[in-house]
Amino acid sequence: MEKYIYEEITKRNLIKFGHFLLNKIYCARDWIDTREIVETKIILNKLVDIIVKDINSNTHSDYAIVGIDLVGSLLASRVAFALQRPLSYIVSEKEELNNARPEIELSIEKTKNIILITDVIVTYDTILQAIEKYNLKTRIDSIYTIFYRPNYKVSANNGLVSKTYSINNMFSIELFEKKECMYKKNKCIAQNRKINEGEKDNENN
Repeated sequence: MEKYIYEEITKRNLIKFGHFLLNKIYCARDWIDTREIVETKIILNKLVDIIVKDINSNTHSDYAIVGIDLVGSLLASRVAFALQRPLSYIVSEKEELNNARPEIELSIEKTKNIILITDVIVTYDTILQAIEKYNLKTRIDSIYTIFYRPNYKVSANNGLVSKTYSINNMFSIELFEKKECMYKKNKCIAQNRKINEGEKDNENN
């Protein structure tokens, strides 16, 4: 599945080159169009199948499925339906700022453990924010992500790595510290880059 996803992203040019604000500390050189991946029916079905099989292959106490952010929530809804488990959503602070509805709140019985589902993990910031906001530290059963994008700048020493299952680790990510960013330091937004051979970058425009 890892190779299949890699080939689909490469063939369909789903790596978006630009400059993207990742969090308060880091900017990213590029990003994967994960929404396009999850909204492709054949890929979505394969992702749901592999996650459901893996969950069923392990022993879990009473649990609920929780999707993080918009794309993660779409995937989580299909997984929860297949497993016939309770479902809820977490909208991150970043998505709330991008006009997602902040009134969508986590609603799961306190007795249930949580299986988190998201699309991409780089720094674990979004997951850690959700855990802190909803006091989930002792309730996380496992975390499933389509992509884990490694980078030498980030060391995930948060106790969650051993609970994380990723489908694709083949796309490393290039990060820059925002304070040193050459793209609008005070407000880092996506800047399209010309990447065709012979064309100059417009990074400083």
